[in-house]
Amino acid sequence: MADLITYLEGVNKSPYVVPADEAEWDAVYAAALSLKAAMEADGLGLSSRVLYCEPDGTVVVDTGKGASNTWANFQLKAINENHNTRPAIMFAQLSVGAYGAEEKNSTSVGKVQQYAAVRVGAASSTGAGAQFANQGTLRISRDA
Repeated sequence: MADLITYLEGVNKSPYVVPADEAEWDAVYAAALSLKAAMEADGLGLSSRVLYCEPDGTVVVDTGKGASNTWANFQLKAINENHNTRPAIMFAQLSVGAYGAEEKNSTSVGKVQQYAAVRVGAASSTGAGAQFANQGTLRISRDA
């Protein structure tokens, strides 16, 4: 799973924002689809999946959900269930290092998958009192 975290370190995270309108949502979805294609091309697995969620766990996009990925479904919080309790996402949200990982059975795809997540947003300071501009969490996965 270390290779997934290493892969995430090199990903451009700037497109991943909490969308304020449909155009911003479209840009986030396009970035997720592009990242999924890049993961597959780079040999990380044909079952690669990209999920981006808001800080509260609301799923913005999930490439594993196909036609459910729409601006309207995002507004209804209907793309996928809230992900704020998923270990990889929780670790990424709460750790100073901003990364999390886990391996578990995916109820979405019915297979054991490996997950790596990173909190999106820069630290405004360093040290024990660091503050983060939390813009959500980007998670990638593949079959184990």
